[in-house]
Amino acid sequence: MRQIAAERMAPTAADLKKQQQQQRMADVPDLIVDRDRDVRYVKGKFLGKGGFAHCYELRNMATAELVAGKIVSKTLLTKQYQRDKMAQEVSIHRNLRHENVVRLFSFFEDHKNVYITLELCARRSLMELHKRRKAVTDPEARYFTVQVCRAVEYLHEKRIIHRDLKLGNLFLNDEMMVKIGDFGLATTVDEGERKRTLCGTPNYIAPEVLEKRGHSFEVDIWAIGCILYTLLFGKPPFETESLKDTYARIKTNTYRIPADAPTEAASLIRWLLAPEPAQRPSIRKASHTLEHSYFQGFTPRRLPVSCLSMPPKFNLDTSIMPPPVPPMSAKSTAESSLSAPSAQPQRSTTWAVPAPIHNQRSTMQTIPEHNVPGAQGNALPSCSSISASLPRQSSTSQFQPQSAPVTGDVVPGRQAPSVIDFHLTEMHQQVLSLISSQFPERSEQEMMLEDEQSPEAVPVFWIAKWVDYSDKYGIGYTLSDNSVGVLFNDNTKMILDEMGTQLTYIEKGGNELYYNMHEPPQELNKKVTLLNYFRNYMNEHLVKAGQLMQRRDGDEMARLPVLQFWFRTKSAMVLHLTNGTLQINFFHDHIKMVICPLMQAVTFIDQDGAVRTYKLIDLQRNGCSKSQVARLRYASTMIERLLKQCNAGQTGRLYSSQNLNPAQSSVNQASSSLLPNTPIHPNFSAR
Repeated sequence: MRQIAAERMAPTAADLKKQQQQQRMADVPDLIVDRDRDVRYVKGKFLGKGGFAHCYELRNMATAELVAGKIVSKTLLTKQYQRDKMAQEVSIHRNLRHENVVRLFSFFEDHKNVYITLELCARRSLMELHKRRKAVTDPEARYFTVQVCRAVEYLHEKRIIHRDLKLGNLFLNDEMMVKIGDFGLATTVDEGERKRTLCGTPNYIAPEVLEKRGHSFEVDIWAIGCILYTLLFGKPPFETESLKDTYARIKTNTYRIPADAPTEAASLIRWLLAPEPAQRPSIRKASHTLEHSYFQGFTPRRLPVSCLSMPPKFNLDTSIMPPPVPPMSAKSTAESSLSAPSAQPQRSTTWAVPAPIHNQRSTMQTIPEHNVPGAQGNALPSCSSISASLPRQSSTSQFQPQSAPVTGDVVPGRQAPSVIDFHLTEMHQQVLSLISSQFPERSEQEMMLEDEQSPEAVPVFWIAKWVDYSDKYGIGYTLSDNSVGVLFNDNTKMILDEMGTQLTYIEKGGNELYYNMHEPPQELNKKVTLLNYFRNYMNEHLVKAGQLMQRRDGDEMARLPVLQFWFRTKSAMVLHLTNGTLQINFFHDHIKMVICPLMQAVTFIDQDGAVRTYKLIDLQRNGCSKSQVARLRYASTMIERLLKQCNAGQTGRLYSSQNLNPAQSSVNQASSSLLPNTPIHPNFSAR
């Protein structure tokens, strides 16, 4: 959205854009007042932009409650149809009350802007999850789809058609609950009425909309089918490189289901994507969908925040995994899904990280909906089909994945050199494309403007603290969620969750072993002791970069990224996580740069903890500052080095002549031994 700027004599495009940015910044006051309700809000962090609106976090001065503020400049509402459209959106949305629908709290205006306050969904949307994860696991897909169906059933009972259901409009709150939002295209219908407006998002539009045959509630059911397909298989069912071809496939109901897709999932998708509206699940009865056998499978009660970036691990102990249950009641999703694992230590627990249903290398077959039987394939492995061979004398089971997760985690037992480079190749291509292109140079002040930033692409995880004791043991680090990990010199890895209870140990070959921190196997006692020393040292001596992520229900299933590669140069510390993010900590000014190839974005964290995120394509198109270019050029060189080592099968610390101490140690180097009450004295620490 671009605000109309004051007229000038033949302004350049750059001048016009700068005017627009400055005008928008000036038009959103730091103190926002709802005079009708006598409520005052303090403007907080910028959440993003889209359509007509800019969104900010707003804090109620009286209650300290945080809400999302959708703010639209009145200069963009000069035409009657624009005002009518906004009025209709508010009219439909303001009276909705459902746990899976974003709550609209208030609607007011001042002389410059229109304000809508909404329920804050701090975990963004399923679109960002999709970009980071591509395909998700079967239980996750069920978890999300059940909630969407419940919300759609509620809307249809109120005779509301959303008409723009898509991943980007399915928001996630702090508890990872789905919330349907953005009612800009929503409408109400009378009994038997068919709407004729051509509207929606191309990948999710139903055929009756494209063909202008008239449409009703069934278009939302179709969209649910597109959403489920995208979650399971990593891309929308009808997506092509051209809009014309996409529409042609929608009209002919031509899409592909992987040959290894579970029969139940394939059957449900065919039902939801039936070409004729009458063949889809019952109108205004989305619960009809939940009667399908697909929803008899394991569905977690909650998901951890870590699933935004990494597939969760699911507890397959039969004590917490009941047999299939009848379709869920309309009262609550939670009561009929999986109970939370017991808080009691369970050293015999079997855990698994199901691979996404669609392996990227799977053979695909075209399946026209009206004449093809159920897709062939196998369901997710049962408890008995998951390897339970015990390492040494450990009573914790070992998980052997069926295929390489799309997140790039090492397949257990994979021999070097590995073909998995943890997204380094695509990251290098993205950065190289930017730094080799012609783009305007921008000032540091311009790059601080909110319109230049993309906060929705902020990384889920980065390294907030680290301490190097590799001359004896390894490197310890704290992630942004306050979990603590160690990459040991023998190239094994260990990570402990923020609560200090869930311990993951990763062997050299990549096998992931899960333990209760209070009952680790005897052979890991020394490494657990080291981890605790690292943890205590960083908590006592180092300042954290970025904000603290809070512990949430469902985090017992959290699967965290771990440090895969690292090295030091004269200028920076280079750290690469298994979720694909590359972090470079520059020593001279303490700036942290985090590049995420899956989001195609770069984040800069300054020494005060301020976070600014930019899409790489936006930097290439609009330009960036001189210092940002220099850092990205440096990153390109570091990525090349990582790729060489990765292709050679090397992981852990990368050694070369560049591994020089960049500064004096902040802690005096001293010898130490692993004796009780002996502090760690690392030879270098950073913050």
